[in-house]
Amino acid sequence: MPWRGGDRARPLPALPRRRARAGRGHRLGHHPGRGGGRELHPAARARRGRRGGDPGDVIVLIEEKEHACFRRKGSDLVLELPITYSTAALGGPEEIPTLDGKVALDIPRGIQSGKVLRLRGKGLPSLRDGRRGDILVRVHIWVPDKPGDEEQELLGELRKVESKPPDPGEKRAASWFERMRDSWGS
Repeated sequence: MPWRGGDRARPLPALPRRRARAGRGHRLGHHPGRGGGRELHPAARARRGRRGGDPGDVIVLIEEKEHACFRRKGSDLVLELPITYSTAALGGPEEIPTLDGKVALDIPRGIQSGKVLRLRGKGLPSLRDGRRGDILVRVHIWVPDKPGDEEQELLGELRKVESKPPDPGEKRAASWFERMRDSWGS
């Protein structure tokens, strides 16, 4: 009775827009945007079967390395962006890294820490339709540990004229969307 040959699994780093070699000259088509933990089953064969059995399959496991700037969320990429208090209060352009180079993102005036801005079509390609995901930029207000003498002087002046934050537990005026959501009971 013939026995099927054994399968052979090999790890392959996730490399966008590149073809990898899978031993013995076999080429693997690696789709950009394919995440880690997935498997490729190319037409290449592994070990011969015993007693004339069919050869096993080559199984290539995709390993995805963490990126220094981005965290993956499907085909979207999440970027944590620290900005200064003055940029948060006054708004202005910030340079954002993308997979295709740097782009300018206009930070709106009065943005709050934790707010998410979207760069459409700058993320990873989708495996289903090939469209690119988005880059989600989560804004965090950065406060220096030790402000310089001039910064301390200017912050002291600002403290005298700045608006006071709401008291803890005080509700701010709800937006139209929040009122509609609450009326539907969501």
